Amino acid sequence: MSEEERNGHGPLHAPASEPLHIERGTVIGIPVVNVPGFLASIRCFDEDSKQDLNRLMPGKKDGSAPQQYAYAFFNKVIVHLDYLIDLHTASLGRRNSLLATQCEFKSSEIFKDVADIVQPGELIAEVQTIFGDVVERIVAPDFATIVVGVEGNPVAKTGSRVIHLGVIGDTFEVAKGDGHL
Repeated sequence: MSEEERNGHGPLHAPASEPLHIERGTVIGIPVVNVPGFLASIRCFDEDSKQDLNRLMPGKKDGSAPQQYAYAFFNKVIVHLDYLIDLHTASLGRRNSLLATQCEFKSSEIFKDVADIVQPGELIAEVQTIFGDVVERIVAPDFATIVVGVEGNPVAKTGSRVIHLGVIGDTFEVAKGDGHL
């Protein structure tokens, strides 16, 4: 017996045998399910449990705090859906194919990678809200640089470094400062 059957739910997905065609309906977007983890900038539910909500769905009514959280979300939201598309931000130090797709449309925290040359004035990153609204565009300084480091955490807090640039050539005197963008 599967976990879904033990909890009284059917399978969470069926194999796609033909293309899906939907003529009307409602799209519900939930930018963050694991709010406690998001606020703490960690993948797991909380520091104490070290449990990943993705591994706990559909949760347990009388389980641990993360299991109860998953159960409540599953039973208040998921069971009412006809279709579910689950998109994840990559974990710290990882990249998802979704990130590559987002970069094509210039809607993600960095457009350059380590060792890329950056031209003066080039758009190198955007900072967005969890809803995709751009709150800041980061443009390269007025001299040639090279990317020496990029932030690996997809969640940036105010003041977080998103990219670290190194100066190319003899422009160091012009670029002197604390070296952070």
